[in-house]
Amino acid sequence: MKRYLLLAGNMLVMALYTNAQDSTAFTIHGKMNPSRNNAGIMMIAGSYKPVRTTVKDGEFSVSGSLKEPGFAMIRVGDGIPADYIQVYITGGKTVELIAGDSIKYAKVKGNEKAVEYHDLYSKLIPVQSEEVSLRNRWMAIPEASRRDEEGRKISARRRELAQKQKDLTYTFIDKHPKSTLSFYLLKTTAGMFINYSEVMPHFQKLDVTLRTSADGMDFEKKINGSRNMQAGTPVKNFESTTPEGTKLSLREVMDKGTYTLIDFWASWCTPCRAENPTVVKAYEQFHPKGLNIISVSLDDKAERWKAAIQKDGMPWYHVSSLIAGFKDPIAQMYGINAIPQNALVNSKGVIVAVNLRGDALLDKLEQVFAQ
Repeated sequence: MKRYLLLAGNMLVMALYTNAQDSTAFTIHGKMNPSRNNAGIMMIAGSYKPVRTTVKDGEFSVSGSLKEPGFAMIRVGDGIPADYIQVYITGGKTVELIAGDSIKYAKVKGNEKAVEYHDLYSKLIPVQSEEVSLRNRWMAIPEASRRDEEGRKISARRRELAQKQKDLTYTFIDKHPKSTLSFYLLKTTAGMFINYSEVMPHFQKLDVTLRTSADGMDFEKKINGSRNMQAGTPVKNFESTTPEGTKLSLREVMDKGTYTLIDFWASWCTPCRAENPTVVKAYEQFHPKGLNIISVSLDDKAERWKAAIQKDGMPWYHVSSLIAGFKDPIAQMYGINAIPQNALVNSKGVIVAVNLRGDALLDKLEQVFAQ
């Protein structure tokens, strides 16, 4: 299964997943104010090359195919911010877009599933727009000042907006338990870092035909695999090999501090390496207060693993089985199928938070050590 991200100007559009199934042919027909005549139309669907046309006599039409139901992005013109709309594609009836000067607020008609999704999409747009605005403000702050009051407020609000988008999507899913679109949205919202306590209740509300399908049972297996990586769960002890060739257990590390961060990473993981400076900062600030870190590498080459530890300046505990990728026994124990991931564990051996990245990690550590 492959993942693609669609970009519209500076707006991140929902991920599209495809697999090897029969293609789904579709057509999107749009009507706009004639003032937009000759404006360029670009459609992006899946991994295929963009389809381009222009508005003529206040109308346009684009066609394509996907390997399974998914999303298409229609952009009009080349202005910034981008004037675009995201449409759910299932094949069958033509999707009709009825717009004025902007495609962004078009009404969707014709295709039942496209109409169904647009009800959710119209609620997500203002939330996404605010998030993009805040992200731009945050990026404009000098890096050294992003932990100041303004940066903290922006980061906190962005996390609220991310959760709001999830909540809106979950509400839609629960209202349409028999819809294949709901199953699709649940998978994309859950993402690669599945939160068991958040995702499983919505999965269980899906119709039995969706839950017991081949895809449904596969997804349920992944959800269950994440049970050991959720807040409030007793942490599972493990033992593996250090770069020096000795054995080290999680329990040994926990006994030496107040809080322990279990960090899953690999030398070949670009997002992990990008996140390492934040983890280093967290260690330097909170290790004197009782924080320990044990990084579990999914490397299979000892030389690359050790070189990355040295280069990134990671002066804490490290272990690896040197078994390639997600076959690592510890990764399988915790249901890890994407990295970086982490879990913060208290002195009682209970996970208090998971997947803390960037400022969220530093904020959480400040919170727990202030108690």
